[in-house]
Formats: sequence, C-alpha cells, structure tokens
Amino acid sequence: MKVNELKKHLNLFSILLLVLAVMNFSCEKHSAPENKGSSTDQEKIDEESIRNQGMKDPQTSDAFKPEELQSYLPDVIKSYRGLPASTGTGFREGYSWTQVTRSYTIPTGDLRITITDYADIGDFIQPKIQQINKPLAEEGETTRQISGLKDAISYEAWNLSKKSGRLEALVAKRFYIEIIATNLPAEFSGLEEVLKAINLELLAKFPAKK
Repeated sequence: MKVNELKKHLNLFSILLLVLAVMNFSCEKHSAPENKGSSTDQEKIDEESIRNQGMKDPQTSDAFKPEELQSYLPDVIKSYRGLPASTGTGFREGYSWTQVTRSYTIPTGDLRITITDYADIGDFIQPKIQQINKPLAEEGETTRQISGLKDAISYEAWNLSKKSGRLEALVAKRFYIEIIATNLPAEFSGLEEVLKAINLELLAKFPAKK
C-alpha cells in the first residue's frame, strides 16, 4: 500500500512539474521582443518617413534632366536657327534644379533663351513671382504684363527704338523662362512671339508639387 501511494504522489508531482514548465515557456514567448523586420525594411521605412516630411533625395529629384529640358527650346525662331544649347545643374538643401540656355544666329544682334526648372524649390520661386508682377523698367523701356497664358505669368520690357529688351515668365510655379534680346531685326515687334515659340502648354502639365 505504501509503495502504491508513493508512486501515486510521484506521478502527481511529475504532472505538476510539466504544467509549470509549459506555463513558463508560454510567459517567455509573450515577453520576448517582437521582431521589427530586417535592417533593409527599416531603412525603407526611414526613407518613406523623410519623404513624407517634405525632404527630397537629390537622386530622386523631380527636376527635369538637362537633356529633357533642352527639348523645350525651339530649334528655330522665325528663320533664325539655334546654336547648341548649354546646360547646368544646381543643388541646395536636398533639392536640385536644372537649366538650359540657347542663343540664336541673329547677324545684327543677340537673342538668348534660358529655361530653369526649379521643381519644388519654393524659396526660389517666390522672388520670381514678385519680380514678374512688379517689373522694373530701364531707361527707354516700356513694360507690360503678357496675358492669355495658361498656368503662367509673364512680363515684357521692350525698347522699341533699339529693338532690345527682356522677358521673364514663370510656368506652373516651376519653370522660369528668361529671354534677353539686343538689336533684333525689324521683323521682331517684341518678345512675346519668342515666348510662344516655347511649348508652354506642355510645360504646364508638370506643375510643382508644393
């Protein structure tokens, strides 16, 4: 009898130990730190967080590449062909911009068009807006706002007697256009016709995101 009772107590003790072991394993499983994913996954999350905060990686800037922006410069204005364009890029605080310039073969003078894509650099755009809305005229120039442009603002400063002047425009709050002219032939009545030789409507389809 005593032997059987001893065996019975040993069996109960073994079962108790097994239950305690299972409970301890369960507690450790729930208290273990959750795996947050690989370092690569975390880097992706960090990059997305930066983008959501409005910061940009210069390698993924929305600014056009110089060769893309160059395609918007007209090859010919009236009968005057354009020379090979010069290009450039700039960078500031995580943002990049691109610029292209082309001159045209005018025997009596000079005609030059520059297009700058500022993408989302609002700090550069605001002064341009003020400058275009309130242009300063030099001696002999008459300034006027150019109307009828879609998603664009522009002014022209023109010296009729010298057939010289300048024009500035901002398209889609992103693309800054500057036209400089000196001693143009008599067939030019101003610079608005030069501006409209650029495909402004196509540029307007790429507005700044901010």
